[in-house]
Amino acid sequence: MKPAPEARIVHVGEDPAWQRYPMRSCPSDLSITADATATLTRLLRAAEGSIAESDVAARRAALAGSKATRLAALAAKARPNGRVITPEYLSHAIGEALADTTIVNEYPLCLDHCPRTRPGSYFQLGSAGGLGWSLGAALGIELADPGRLVVCTIGDGAYIFANPSASHWTAQVHGLPVLTIVFNNERYGAVRGATMSMYAKGAAGADDSRFLADLASGTCWDKVVQAHGGYGERVEDAAELSGALARARRAVEEGRQALLDVICPY
Repeated sequence: MKPAPEARIVHVGEDPAWQRYPMRSCPSDLSITADATATLTRLLRAAEGSIAESDVAARRAALAGSKATRLAALAAKARPNGRVITPEYLSHAIGEALADTTIVNEYPLCLDHCPRTRPGSYFQLGSAGGLGWSLGAALGIELADPGRLVVCTIGDGAYIFANPSASHWTAQVHGLPVLTIVFNNERYGAVRGATMSMYAKGAAGADDSRFLADLASGTCWDKVVQAHGGYGERVEDAAELSGALARARRAVEEGRQALLDVICPY
């Protein structure tokens, strides 16, 4: 979604010019260095009395209608494709089975299908982060707050970058029962996505952009966590997903780290 071409964009924040991250930017007609909450509060106060209630009601009704249409479309996507586990269905299942947990996400989780409403229950890789961040971050949260049920959602490519053996060894030695859920599509999704966005019709897109992004090796990631005393399970059938999530959660609640290697192809 983008603003209308004629919209005037005002960017309010602690660093609206992105001076610390020069490779990140967005269009702005006016940039204001200020606290966003305080600024919006003052704007609301200044606007009181100048906005017709009928305009507010009309806009609210229009948004309610578009929201209902959007939710219906999301519900349709949150179903499995036969036996195939889609990323949307996996995200929905995580939202159902692990609603009360703290999720540390690195790319794959679809928040539309796994809404988070409790403060401190969701963390995501930032713009200055690096591949493999989420598993170490999940271990850190568990170490800082023992007993919290922490879930790391991560793609198979990023999981490789997380140095799995070192991470699971750390969890084993320091008693950090974290649940890791690998969205396994057997490729580097970020590399494929970037390539297809520019060269889908070229040679790089001829094989669905598997070139330089292919991770199909038959590796059993569930065995890696088992080697470190944890519970591991590979899930390929949508009908088995709910039970697998319940078993993995139970293992964590009993004090063991766990990992689900969930096969969810594009």
